[in-house]
Amino acid sequence: MNLHRFIPIWQKKQKHKMNTFATYLQDKNYSTSTISTYCKYVDLLTVWALEQNLVLHELRYKNILSFVRECTLQGKSKKHINQYLTVIRLYWNYLVAQGKVKDNIANGIFLKGVTRRLPHDILSEKELEEMYEKYPQQGMQGKRNKAILGLMIFQGLDSGEIKKLEMNHLRLHEGEIDIVGDRRSNARKLPLHGKQILQLHEYINKVRPLILAFHEKESPYLMVSTGKSVHLQNTIDYLFRQVKSYTPKLKSLHQIKASVLSCWLKQFNLREVQYKAGHRYVSSTERYQQNNIDDLKNEVRNFHPLK
Repeated sequence: MNLHRFIPIWQKKQKHKMNTFATYLQDKNYSTSTISTYCKYVDLLTVWALEQNLVLHELRYKNILSFVRECTLQGKSKKHINQYLTVIRLYWNYLVAQGKVKDNIANGIFLKGVTRRLPHDILSEKELEEMYEKYPQQGMQGKRNKAILGLMIFQGLDSGEIKKLEMNHLRLHEGEIDIVGDRRSNARKLPLHGKQILQLHEYINKVRPLILAFHEKESPYLMVSTGKSVHLQNTIDYLFRQVKSYTPKLKSLHQIKASVLSCWLKQFNLREVQYKAGHRYVSSTERYQQNNIDDLKNEVRNFHPLK
């Protein structure tokens, strides 16, 4: 079997079905490029099934294992094969939703041994709070940026999550904020930290209205740019450069989130942190357990052959 060979006639016959799967992915907010790639992966499985004289939606658990073995024989990496399996699970979820099959035959099929990069250069809770306290809040821009930094440090939000926050997601009186879920993360409700409540109160009642009025624009989003654009990327980039200027240890904004999650895992149990982080799988949260990272460092120190 050649996984890169396609059957044009079959694709023409299946065009409507692929478009339906694409619609299913669109409804789940997948990007156009991702949808295109995932549909191609389903085509690959379709070709393989035809070569085995099998019907795609009639495949069974053992057939998927055979497909995995074929991929392995062709030299596909474990990471690549797991990507295939992810798409197969999605496609069978689609079939279940359409009532074409009863259950997902690919659930529970994963290739073990895929190397995942461990978080490194973790900042301590004290370093994170100092990062927040030291941020200069001069003018409208400074006050807004400090409010953004607070959401990164106290709620562990990344820039993508912050960009999607709307005014009705923030509830100062209840001391809570709602984080909207997407295809990569779960929705959750997080408490606000005492140190950021006054900052957020000043921002939404004074700073934000002034920014909108000055640039004569309207926006449903919580965080707004100080320019004519509705996008926040330039704001986030500028914020990072400012924080890095007085925190040389900071290499990326993701480092802040990794540090926040590592600190949480010292205070809360694994499932609580999984919820707070919005992780769909607990394995994603386990990566940030500082004791695991410390154990790995100790093993390197004790057993590295170049020691």
